[in-house]
Amino acid sequence: MTKQIHTIFILVLTSILIGCQPEASDIQTKRSMLKEKQANLKVLQTEIDSLIAAIDAESPQANKKTSLVTLDTLRPITLERYATLQASVMSDELVNISSEIGGRLLSIRVREGDYVRKGQLIATIDTEFIQKQIDEVQTRLTLAETVFEKQERLWDKNIGSEIQYLEAKNNKESIEKSLETLKVQLSKSNIYSPVNGSVDREFLESGELASPGMPIVSVLNTNKLKVVADVPENYLVKVNKGQDVSITFPAIDKVIERKISMIGRSIDPSNRTFKIEIMTDNLGGILKPNLLAEASFKDLSLDNVIAIPIELVQEEVNGNSYVYVGEVEGDNMIARKKYVQVGESSRDLIEVKEGLSEGDIIVLLGARTIVEGDYILDQNK
Repeated sequence: MTKQIHTIFILVLTSILIGCQPEASDIQTKRSMLKEKQANLKVLQTEIDSLIAAIDAESPQANKKTSLVTLDTLRPITLERYATLQASVMSDELVNISSEIGGRLLSIRVREGDYVRKGQLIATIDTEFIQKQIDEVQTRLTLAETVFEKQERLWDKNIGSEIQYLEAKNNKESIEKSLETLKVQLSKSNIYSPVNGSVDREFLESGELASPGMPIVSVLNTNKLKVVADVPENYLVKVNKGQDVSITFPAIDKVIERKISMIGRSIDPSNRTFKIEIMTDNLGGILKPNLLAEASFKDLSLDNVIAIPIELVQEEVNGNSYVYVGEVEGDNMIARKKYVQVGESSRDLIEVKEGLSEGDIIVLLGARTIVEGDYILDQNK
């Protein structure tokens, strides 16, 4: 507006100066007069520009820029934070199936990866040696029973000594027990699965010798799984049995919600962590033991707090933290620096414990390009 007024003033002044001049007699005189007036106009424009600069320098808004920013009014929120840990899927039931007797494996009825049911036949042990022992003991028992019967009849007639009778009885009973033991061993020739699950590994092949307690196959119950994670000890007071946990399986793009079922009772001295377990089903068979997972649980929840984006907090050389807010002065919005004391953080937000309150107008976008006292305008309005 000021420049428009100055331009009109120049045009009017020029018209007056031209009108005050005597009428030229010829074209040459008019050209000379035009050059003179143009020179006078340049001098006058220079003087006007100097006056405008002087006026602007003495204006209340001198040396102050107006910046476009985005503003927001602060309101209390609930600040939550989640801790994410690396975890893996494990079977809650892994059984090594072995034989109770020694012998050569006649057959193994399952292969790695096969699903087996509880009570299903897994393998068979060659019991020919045991059967021969049973036949031998049976023959000895027949003789022992005959001797005992005769000795018993004689003892009933008071013939012979008591010691002979007792020896015959003891020999018969001893052989009977040996026979019973061999028959029990014979019944162990068939090896059955004690659980439902999948064959995870084969340790022996048909034809190899199996010893008592030596694993033949291992069976993994894939219906009872657990997610196991090592938790740093500084989370010890923030983790509780029954606490909700969000589990992510990146490889299958799956997220489930479960609860902590077990918390370890000791701290691993090598890495200062303790274990947690989260029980789960196998989600229709898509979960596999050793599958990588991420377990997330809430470790912070603050209600009714003032929180702002972390990037808005700036720091002076002396270490004081500050943010920019907008304050209304007359018809203008002015940028003001406010010193703050910050607290807990969560992702991109940080708690402001002191310095800001509900209703303050915080400068968001453009906060790092303004200085104290700048005029600011909300570009969203």
